[in-house]
Amino acid sequence: MMKAIKTVVGSVIAGLVLAGPAQAGLLGHMVTVDGRYGNYLPGDYTATAGTKTVTSAIEYPVYSLMGWGAGFDLGDHQIRVLYPFDLDGPFSSLNSFNGFTFSFSGVTLRGASIDKASMFAPVGISLTANTVTLNYAGVFVPMQSASIIDLTFAGGSTVPEPASWALFITGFGLTGAALRRRRANVFA
Repeated sequence: MMKAIKTVVGSVIAGLVLAGPAQAGLLGHMVTVDGRYGNYLPGDYTATAGTKTVTSAIEYPVYSLMGWGAGFDLGDHQIRVLYPFDLDGPFSSLNSFNGFTFSFSGVTLRGASIDKASMFAPVGISLTANTVTLNYAGVFVPMQSASIIDLTFAGGSTVPEPASWALFITGFGLTGAALRRRRANVFA
């Protein structure tokens, strides 16, 4: 009987180690996008596109940030800055910062990097626990393009995912069947 208990406990521990924590992501969390722009206006021109919930749809369509041509699509682990223009052109370099700030609630960011599929990249990425700032001052933007930023998150959930629960239940079932079979052989 003691061997059976050790087998069950070992199965549970192995399942927890193999399953690991669930990955955090942006879906379902709130985001606020702010921009700073200086191409045609003297000084700083700032605007906010408001706060929205990250979903599988495009959260901020083109021109949603006070008429600017950028659109923003956030995935579970990505920020996509979309530029559907038919003309190439640079971001202004009149100011040292010209770009966008993404503030998230309910997630803790660990890192941000430029995705290989990006057609243009920021000159700087700043990161805090819940904010990503992308600086595009002086960056040339090709027509019909996107800048893609990959995000990583700190920690994760300690609750196992459904697939892990299925693995646990299957393990318990197989362990129980083996014990029952062995007990039947002992009494025969």
